Amino acid sequence: MPLPYVDTAGVWDLVAYQGDTRVWSFTMVDNNSNPIDVSGAVITMTIKRQRGGSVPAIWTGSTTGGEITVTGAGSNTVNVYLDGDYPAGSLVYDVEFVESGRTITYLTGQFVVTTEVTE
Repeated sequence: MPLPYVDTAGVWDLVAYQGDTRVWSFTMVDNNSNPIDVSGAVITMTIKRQRGGSVPAIWTGSTTGGEITVTGAGSNTVNVYLDGDYPAGSLVYDVEFVESGRTITYLTGQFVVTTEVTE
């Protein structure tokens, strides 16, 4: 079954501590809490200083690069592994799913990074 379209991406702000390795997990379900199987999609998360196509990415991870995996009995848990190599400050991100030539952005928000004390 193809991935469902959404009218607008969900907004979820993420908070991290500079230099820390992080793992975020997102569980994909429909309006009736049924799992959405995302195992056939290429999933990419991009972090930037501000929105815009010409703004260079600070970090990009994907299922093809190994930074994002899909797990769970319903193949509906998306795990993002961040290596800690991102600057402190208020950044933005989004998570796109590409399947059968369709691109759907399911998640977006602020990515707030607190400055580390110990380097």
